[in-house]
Amino acid sequence: MSSRLASFKGPSIPLSPEPSPPGKKKPSNNRGTLASNKGGPNPTPPASPGRELESTFHRKIRTLLLEIRSICRLWSDVVLHDGLKAARTLVDARTELDNALAALPPGENPKYRIAGPKLRIMDKQIRDLDNVLAKLKNLLERLDSAVDKMELVLFEAHRTKGWRWVEEEPLWTSWSLHKFVTKIPQIVRAYHRSYHMHLGTVEILRPHSVSFETSRQEINRWVAQSYLEETSWDAEWEDLCQAEVDRWQV
Repeated sequence: MSSRLASFKGPSIPLSPEPSPPGKKKPSNNRGTLASNKGGPNPTPPASPGRELESTFHRKIRTLLLEIRSICRLWSDVVLHDGLKAARTLVDARTELDNALAALPPGENPKYRIAGPKLRIMDKQIRDLDNVLAKLKNLLERLDSAVDKMELVLFEAHRTKGWRWVEEEPLWTSWSLHKFVTKIPQIVRAYHRSYHMHLGTVEILRPHSVSFETSRQEINRWVAQSYLEETSWDAEWEDLCQAEVDRWQV
């Protein structure tokens, strides 16, 4: 790189100025000095070396990391908004039905329809939970795809740049391309485990015979997302990317 940059700096030995004819005074050019004394705008500073040296591989990895962050944060929205709302509404409807039936005198039929409307609410919430699982599965597929694309970037960089550049050269700050690509699958495994936990919770909540206490425990487990407690994007990767990735979009 230094040899290529040297070609833009002109000859290393300065050329002697052309002598002026005898008796003719060379005019002085002080317009630049006058302009600088007038408080004119400073010249534009050159671009930083990192910006000039950034390659297609840098841009692809940053784009894929941002995509993974977006997927993980959407996951959290689906779980803690759509999923939690459906689960709580389901349990509330069952509790209200149980309380209404328990309030009836023994052997007396209700004077208005109690079970039908509540059962329709329950069935709708179960469908909503199934839709939440479908959204989470789709997000997992997108997560897997993003990680596969990062591996393709690694292979292409190895082919064009060499293994030493891929494994030893810092991509921006200290992490190499190889380290980014080999560490990111850990977060994918955590989200796969979390998905199967949510799948199990929905199956436990599905039958109307499940007790209130069991339902409460499963909702708490749904919210806790224990598999992501230490390995979610915000818990592990956001601060790292802010420190390691140039021009990270906070």
